[in-house]
Amino acid sequence: MSETTQQTLAIDPAKLKSRLDQATAALALLSDQHRQHFTINEQTGKLHCSLTSHDLPPQDLANYVSGNQKYKEAQAFGSFSLSFDYKEHSKFLVPHLRKKQMLYCQLTRDVVNNKRSDVEKHLNGRRFQTKLWQDWKKRVLKLKKKLVYQIKIEKRKIAAGEIRVKRALLKNRLEQLKVVTRDAILRVKK
Repeated sequence: MSETTQQTLAIDPAKLKSRLDQATAALALLSDQHRQHFTINEQTGKLHCSLTSHDLPPQDLANYVSGNQKYKEAQAFGSFSLSFDYKEHSKFLVPHLRKKQMLYCQLTRDVVNNKRSDVEKHLNGRRFQTKLWQDWKKRVLKLKKKLVYQIKIEKRKIAAGEIRVKRALLKNRLEQLKVVTRDAILRVKK
């Protein structure tokens, strides 16, 4: 780099001191809940937001705190990151293969933005809830068929005399079937 370019990049010490004073004054005006997220960069005189990793001039701090959408989301949900923990929300959401900032819903086969608000909107949406209900119903019917089949097999073995099973075992299978059916009915009512 030439000397003229280096001179334009360097900040005048007097200007830096005034910026640092402005930054200190701007931080003093903020409430404690906002103040904890900002630090003063000593080299540039700018304020650094620890939630969003933004550097901003001291005069823009009030507008940033009151109007910036990313800052509001980061403050509401902890630290801002494009990859928030989606695993707790749904077993159907997986990272998209090509679009790293997106998620893929295996249930609805939709691409969802990896933001908390978008994921929650998708999970609470009518289409997802309908598909979730259909998937649940299919799993319950599959379990019910499996139990009915096991009971039929055991009844045939008892009738053929292949095994001598106490009636308690058969009753246990029937109770399992009733519990599955009862649980299914209770979940429908919720």
